[in-house]
Amino acid sequence: MVKIPLVVGGGYLSNSFQRLLREKNINYEFIPFRSLAGSQSTKTYSNHEVFHFGIISRRVGNSRESYKANINAINELLSLLGDDINIYLANSIDVFGKSADKISLDLNYCPFDYYSEAKVEIESLINSRYKTYSLYMPGLYGENIEEGSVISRMIKSAINNSNISLTSPEITRAFVRYEYCSKVFYNCMANKALYKDDSFIRLLPHVDRSRNLKEYAEIIKRAIEAIEKNDIKIQHDDNIDTSGGRSKNQSITSTSPTSICPPSENLPIHVKSFVMREFERL
Repeated sequence: MVKIPLVVGGGYLSNSFQRLLREKNINYEFIPFRSLAGSQSTKTYSNHEVFHFGIISRRVGNSRESYKANINAINELLSLLGDDINIYLANSIDVFGKSADKISLDLNYCPFDYYSEAKVEIESLINSRYKTYSLYMPGLYGENIEEGSVISRMIKSAINNSNISLTSPEITRAFVRYEYCSKVFYNCMANKALYKDDSFIRLLPHVDRSRNLKEYAEIIKRAIEAIEKNDIKIQHDDNIDTSGGRSKNQSITSTSPTSICPPSENLPIHVKSFVMREFERL
């Protein structure tokens, strides 16, 4: 019997994945996070592929209360699931801690705040009962300039104010698109026979390379100036540290098979496409 995808939780990644399912003419079911957080769902689910995107993000809440809400929601979800279930979990590289320079699957977990603690606990609760695919994601971008990502905030400032203001411009980070991660989750489902003997599958995306914030700003500046011929100013203050105690130079080493995690994307090309799409919306 074909398993029905069940998408849990909203947000930009969830929207991107649901769009991909529709493009492939795959019927699916959806549970909003608020119905779990409020214990409003009574339907039970079995014979499903469960894609878990439901968690209160750090930007929305990073407190003991948000941690409890996230754990209560996953326990509520687990109470609704039957036996024949696979779960695909949107996880974060933050579970590996603040001090990690080179992110790889060899690292131990070292959560450092309520958000990363919730990520670790959610994974543990899921994997104690179900076959779990866990994708550890860095920063995401690519839906629209209101999404709140580092890249979208730079693009929004450049378009609206003709400048990009940076603090800690030498901070080095990796970013991948929501669409890329959606493809990873779809590939996991489509190629799950590769992992028929495994109960816990851990994955990292392939990233072309990490860049510092000044490099990202330069990429955005060139993309906008090629369209609008505007002079985008890049201002930065090297004396302000906004790393939040994390390593200033993070990179990702992925050994995930390319049949699951596609080869790394050309970030400048996709940023240019992102910028062009935003100008079309104006």
